[in-house]
Amino acid sequence: MPDEWATSRLSRRRFVGGALATGVLAACTDTGNDAPSSSPNDPPPSDPGTRSQVARRVKVSAADRQAERGEPAHRSNGDPDLDPPGVLAYSKGLPHDGDGLPDPDVYRALDRAVQARDFAAIERLATTGERRFVNPLGAWSIGLMGPDPAQLELVPAPAVMSDAGAAEMAELYWMAELRDVPFTQWPTDDTVGLAAAELGSFELFDGIDAGRLFRGPTPGDIGGPYISQFLYHRIPAATLPVEQRIRAYLPGFDFLTTADDWLRSQNGGLSQRPSPATPRFVHTLRDLASYVHQDYAFQLPLHAALILLAEGDDNDAVGVSVPYAPTNPYVNARVQGPFTTLGQPFVMELLGLAANAALRAAWYQKWLVHRRIRPEEVGGRVHHALVGGVDVPAPPRLLETSVLERVRARHGSFLLPQAYPDGCPLHTSYPSGHATIAGACVTVLKALFDGSPEIDEPVVATDDGLGLAHWDGEALTVGGELDKLATNIGYGRNAAGIHYRSDGDGGMRLGEQVAIGLLEDIVGTLPEPGIRFALTSFDGARLSIP
Repeated sequence: MPDEWATSRLSRRRFVGGALATGVLAACTDTGNDAPSSSPNDPPPSDPGTRSQVARRVKVSAADRQAERGEPAHRSNGDPDLDPPGVLAYSKGLPHDGDGLPDPDVYRALDRAVQARDFAAIERLATTGERRFVNPLGAWSIGLMGPDPAQLELVPAPAVMSDAGAAEMAELYWMAELRDVPFTQWPTDDTVGLAAAELGSFELFDGIDAGRLFRGPTPGDIGGPYISQFLYHRIPAATLPVEQRIRAYLPGFDFLTTADDWLRSQNGGLSQRPSPATPRFVHTLRDLASYVHQDYAFQLPLHAALILLAEGDDNDAVGVSVPYAPTNPYVNARVQGPFTTLGQPFVMELLGLAANAALRAAWYQKWLVHRRIRPEEVGGRVHHALVGGVDVPAPPRLLETSVLERVRARHGSFLLPQAYPDGCPLHTSYPSGHATIAGACVTVLKALFDGSPEIDEPVVATDDGLGLAHWDGEALTVGGELDKLATNIGYGRNAAGIHYRSDGDGGMRLGEQVAIGLLEDIVGTLPEPGIRFALTSFDGARLSIP
């Protein structure tokens, strides 16, 4: 039976303890409670002019500041330029031959049309499938706040044929093998041990053990349960609190594991949706993959924001919720409270702005720079090289791994098993759009809320996922669990087989850049005195804006 404590006692007040419960909140623990005495947008001593003149000055100043960034020299890992065209570049949705290679003429036509911003030329492509490419011209979209996507740098991803490329693919095959093993069983599961041992032979995962398997790059990812507390807590959606029991996909059902199904998908074919299982809390990699399949752009960061905003709803004496940072002047205000600025609507606005700005940045990198091949496409190269004897490139180190034989024994092929029936969406792999949104939105939340309080009474899903149980271990902090949330969102797509580790890591860091630039512009629009945002980056550095 599910633990009734899980569904009845995980209240808002018990989610965090210590400083958050008492309202002692700081955006940065080493800044104290002293706010700057002036704001960068305070009017000059003389008459600042009309309201419209002030607004224009703020907007122009922000645009000039962002323009000073310049543009880096963007470069890919070289895979998209290899011959034959598309052999190691993204090509799903185009016509493919029996060996899984794209029609070179159509591949070149797609690339030319996107580079030329030619909507009509994309429409004229000789495609045969029912699925449509996901907004290639979104790569050219220009935002009115924050840096332009072309000003943000994303280092090249590992090349397919490199040792790191083989390591990332090996990790995805092992994730597929472990999709249905409950997280509570990982410490004693033999397959988890085998995965850690084999992945540890790669330089990318040097020294990894079962306790750090599939963990992310942030300090918050290292300890505690694999799943963030923000994915277990009840969502206080006003008068409609929502338990995070999800309709995850049935265990044991993987897709695109036969050559025919795989080829149909590469050509843009559709598949039926899998049947969902009984609603349950996230307790396996398949559950996590399910949660980030049908979600909308910033759904999970929005849930986290609602949880944080509700933590202080008893603090009516000052008319504000206690989670806001002390540099927010309304925290200690006696007569007035935040709303349009620095209040709940402000939080929601920033999440939406950050989410779409993150997508613009990701789409620029996806379509105009990297054009990275998807993991399921590499799995096709591996299968055809091993079974069909086709002369296509496949990562040499990957071909030596034991996990490939395990997959063949289970599914009858060397294709990378997919958790989604259609496999990946029809846009390129690097960076992950989900991870970029998560990186941007979590950065916003870390700037607006304190990360230092400890989570009170943390939980994990039970073996069957039908309930929650108390978790005993080291202290978990709000900031650490926000970082873990960003990783869970990005790596959930890895668990589905549609993204690599570097897609998630690169996306999070790109999203962080987006959010920082956005916050730089937002500061100048606020009328309150002493506004400053402070946060800890995904790399553990302390940042202050301005």
